[in-house]
Amino acid sequence: NAYVGDNRASYASNSPPTITLSAGKLFPFRSPGKRFQVVQYPVTYRCDLGVGQLTRYWGYAIAAAQPTPPAGGSSALLATNITDCSFSYATGGASGRTGVVALILQVEQSGEKVRLFQQAHVSNVP
Repeated sequence: NAYVGDNRASYASNSPPTITLSAGKLFPFRSPGKRFQVVQYPVTYRCDLGVGQLTRYWGYAIAAAQPTPPAGGSSALLATNITDCSFSYATGGASGRTGVVALILQVEQSGEKVRLFQQAHVSNVP
């Protein structure tokens, strides 16, 4: 998890093809796939059904416990007339190292509705 505790390291440079860490780092857990993620900043998608809006937030500080909406950074209104919205994540596989992210979004205007559903497979996650 790139957002929690000692599982992060700062980098001094990222000139391709090399990423140089600011200081030597021993991560708390071994990566079975010998992989890591580079995270610049978190991104939040927030559905506010009270006002019927979907908003994207980015550029705020990484925190283990994230407030919603996050403080600081930037935001952009993505959609209005939202009447239903859900994001979910489910782990799968024998080892739990895969998952599926699902999004349901319903837009309603002038008595007409459209319900959107999308799933994405997430591989190599604990």
